Amino acid sequence: MTDKEQTVTLVAVERGFRNGQLVEPGATFPYPADAKPPKWAAKQGDPRLAQAAKPVTAADLKPQAAQKAVKTKAAALTGDGSDLV
Repeated sequence: MTDKEQTVTLVAVERGFRNGQLVEPGATFPYPADAKPPKWAAKQGDPRLAQAAKPVTAADLKPQAAQKAVKTKAAALTGDGSDLV
């Protein structure tokens, strides 16, 4: 057997550690074919890859209803300017 037959390519489905290093979702790496794969990785072509965790971007993650409530409360506390003459 050659090295290619003894390893499989895995894809990280969620964050995990391999050899002391953080592996991000979507990263591929070789893994021994005879070893049990980690829970946070799957073989290429596995249906779990479609549900892989997406990395969090620097976006506002508040739901729109919470944003509206915050704006309403802030307007009530500071006054929206309609009471000023």
